[in-house]
Amino acid sequence: MKSNFICGTLEGFYGRPWRLDQRLQLFEWMHEWDGMNTYMYAPKDDLYHRSKWRELYPDKELSVLKNLIQSCHKKELDFIYAIAPGLDIMYYDENDWNFLVNKVNQLREIGCKQFDILFDDIPSKFSDNDQNSFSSFARAHAHITNRLFKHLSGLSLLFCPTVYCGQMADYDVKGNAYLNELGELLHEEIGIFWTGPKIVSEEITVESIKELQQVIKRKPIIWDNLHANDYDIRQIFLGPYSGRSLELKIK
Repeated sequence: MKSNFICGTLEGFYGRPWRLDQRLQLFEWMHEWDGMNTYMYAPKDDLYHRSKWRELYPDKELSVLKNLIQSCHKKELDFIYAIAPGLDIMYYDENDWNFLVNKVNQLREIGCKQFDILFDDIPSKFSDNDQNSFSSFARAHAHITNRLFKHLSGLSLLFCPTVYCGQMADYDVKGNAYLNELGELLHEEIGIFWTGPKIVSEEITVESIKELQQVIKRKPIIWDNLHANDYDIRQIFLGPYSGRSLELKIK
């Protein structure tokens, strides 16, 4: 029986994305490693994932993605496609909503059944029209994400908030208005990512996750940047995976 616990690899870094052959090798390894069940496609420098999110993938790039999805599924791994419209999306605008739907539908047509919408590392200022339509970023993010969840009609949808670690909440998760509003407004079946107390967290405690869980009203999904080095590619991390209690899986 397949586990509902998401455990895998997230290609979500800045810089040159992995090549197709590198990803296929990764799938081979993950298939052999006990418990690894998911790959998420979210390379920041795939233009059609982030800066050109409104544009559909050209045939050549779409064919590569189709191959990737099929290869992932053949290794019994879930494939999650992430889209990151937060740099310039107009939350109120029906045209932007249609661009988002068209992109998601294009991925569905090539076999993608799981999605993620990312609002990390984006500007903190609304457009004038959005400011007139939404009282807060949390309301705008919940609006567009809930709408997308409804459009996906039973398919899986995850969400990365703008405040995605304790540091971004000024280490006051309980008092953070954005997170509290998301907990109230975001559909309960939409998973929320969290990187821990910092963007790159040496330790993620059970107590901190319990506190977060009370605020967002669901178990978070840990986006673990422990081995991330895109902010300084001269670093290579080869140490043990530590600072994460096994209780995190159950809490």
